[in-house]
Amino acid sequence: MMNKDGPCYECPDRYFGCFADCERYKAWRKKFDEAQQRIRNERDRDAQVTHYMAEMSRKQKRRKRK
Repeated sequence: MMNKDGPCYECPDRYFGCFADCERYKAWRKKFDEAQQRIRNERDRDAQVTHYMAEMSRKQKRRKRK
């Protein structure tokens, strides 16, 4: 399925493998990859915070048991 947000959707100059030479596609792909990297970074940061909070909770439970 073609991404409707991409420049290839309904492109009249489209042919098999044209994305390798298409400047519109390259520019769009660069922005897309940058956005995906920002999302990955945010998820990693959120995962680190979640891990930290879970670890702190475990430590507090251990202290109460003693």
